[in-house]
Amino acid sequence: MVWRACNNCIPTKDLLHYRRIDIDLQCPVCNGAAESVTHVFIQCPMAAGCWRSSIIGLGGDTASNLVDWISGVFHNSFLDLVHLVCMVLWGLWRNRNEIVWNNKRQTVSQVLNLASSFLFQWQSAQVLPNDDQLPLMDEGVVCWQKPSVGWLKCNVDGALFQAQNKLGFGWVLRDGLGQMQAAGSGALRGFLDAGLAEALSFREALRWLKDNVISNVIIESDALIIVQAMKSSCLDSSYIDVIIDECKSLLKEINNYRICFVRRSANSVAHLLARAASSLTGVHVCWSFSSNVFALLTASFPKIKPLAKAAGGSLWHLVFFSQSYGGRQMERKQGFFSALKGEVVSTHQTSCRHVQRSEQLIERSRNLRAAEARRWRRVRTVMTAEIQ
Repeated sequence: MVWRACNNCIPTKDLLHYRRIDIDLQCPVCNGAAESVTHVFIQCPMAAGCWRSSIIGLGGDTASNLVDWISGVFHNSFLDLVHLVCMVLWGLWRNRNEIVWNNKRQTVSQVLNLASSFLFQWQSAQVLPNDDQLPLMDEGVVCWQKPSVGWLKCNVDGALFQAQNKLGFGWVLRDGLGQMQAAGSGALRGFLDAGLAEALSFREALRWLKDNVISNVIIESDALIIVQAMKSSCLDSSYIDVIIDECKSLLKEINNYRICFVRRSANSVAHLLARAASSLTGVHVCWSFSSNVFALLTASFPKIKPLAKAAGGSLWHLVFFSQSYGGRQMERKQGFFSALKGEVVSTHQTSCRHVQRSEQLIERSRNLRAAEARRWRRVRTVMTAEIQ
């Protein structure tokens, strides 16, 4: 494909016109310029969008010659990136042909995901033994995709915090509309190993899915080694495989599931949640982030109200505010937070020392709310971008 494009052997409209075929020269993809090899693969808005949205990020729409542009890319890129460039070029030409012959258009994310998935399929076929399960067709994508109707999608990720000697993990569950249904984030102290962090993120997500009787779920991770281990029937005696074996036992309790590998760019929300675990000491999960569920929680559990009020009255704030003190300690700390907000002031003999201490803690809670609100704005921004 690349060789044909560089040698002008691709039947673009300008080449067909040069060979005396009477044809409209307008690009069928953008309808904004004459179709040429350079336009199809670099200058067309669709092509430019693909390059900008991929990890390549070359912004090649200003290039005037395809051969020089490809030579520069190949010279300055590592082998895996060269493979991806070739597959995106193929995806762009396939999209063009689908428009011409079948009147079917794809979005930038669909073109990138198809190219990345086919590349992952090919790479896996080169190294996997014959008896191992080959990857699914939608594996290796670079953009997050909504699950099919009736399915849920759970993205998991792990993180390392060297300075704190902690492992972090995060997971997020979303429905076919891209709406968040649940999320989890936490940290554990222990041996710092990336594979261990990724395996722990799988285990924590699967525990929650099993406990809440979730079925029809797609579990995605950007840790290829862990995904392959989850699918493999072989185990050794390593400490990671002990956790993998536990994960497989949990999977037996879940009806109708799939495990897929995705690129880091398609796992952004789980990555942010895992990184946010650096300030946490435990695990806290919240079912939903809608105002209706917030009202239901505060109505069903009156003791949550003062804590919610201290957190700003928003469930988005409540999640991370409670995480900062440990989700399991919420009820034990209830009287303490109520005192801060004046709920049980009458039960205490206020003194200068108590007032000063309360003011310090209120200021600390404000700072925590501001920091966690910034984190959640980042998560919501990434989620919105993924859905679009």
